[in-house]
Amino acid sequence: MATEYKKIMVTLDGSTFASQALPHAEKLARLYGAELILFQAASDAETVSQMLGARGSVFHVDKRQIDSVDEATETLKEMANKLNLQKIKTTPVVVVGRPAESIIDYAQENGVDLIVMTTHGRSGLARWVYGSVADKVLKGARRSVFLVRTELD
Repeated sequence: MATEYKKIMVTLDGSTFASQALPHAEKLARLYGAELILFQAASDAETVSQMLGARGSVFHVDKRQIDSVDEATETLKEMANKLNLQKIKTTPVVVVGRPAESIIDYAQENGVDLIVMTTHGRSGLARWVYGSVADKVLKGARRSVFLVRTELD
């Protein structure tokens, strides 16, 4: 049975580590003639704690959050425009939420066939403290996941 990828999602977070997944996703999108979704979850621990109340309801979004979403949206739109000029159908997507859960949910709800992302190469205590978005996505996604290994300096 041949595998076809029609929607490929590459996860980005503005870091040089995450951007290392983009060339791989581009090549796969070209190979399969697939739509490339540039995806970013705009959040951090402080933002999530500000946005979520005790019952999990949204009660506050401050200017920093709006600026973060606007900046991520603008960056991904610029990247998408460049890729569209190269004949790769590209869609920028920015969501507010915890990265791993946002990636899994978006992929499931939007028929993504392949998730391309980096793993930052943390181990031991650093992995325990920071968690691993890649690990959570790998375990929780019902889609194929292509991991690009990067090393921390």
